[in-house]
Amino acid sequence: VLAPTDFSNHSGDALRVAASIAQSAHARECTALHVSFDTTVVGYDEHSLEMHLNEQEQFRQFLSPLDFGGQEVRTQCEEGPEPARAILRVA
Repeated sequence: VLAPTDFSNHSGDALRVAASIAQSAHARECTALHVSFDTTVVGYDEHSLEMHLNEQEQFRQFLSPLDFGGQEVRTQCEEGPEPARAILRVA
């Protein structure tokens, strides 16, 4: 079960529902997907690493108060200017 998230309260609610569906379907895990887009013109390795670590911290903070009833929730980060296309690609 794939649940795209933007770290909002609404997407937290949707992720809890997705985890419940995954659990009902006896799925091993549910995937929380966040799509971001770096608007800087020039990127460099240290900047990319910093952005990735920041995104992982945002995921940690987003997930920490949520209860998934024992269902495993895996996180995945993708980058792209069109979130819908990235979500479809992952799905």
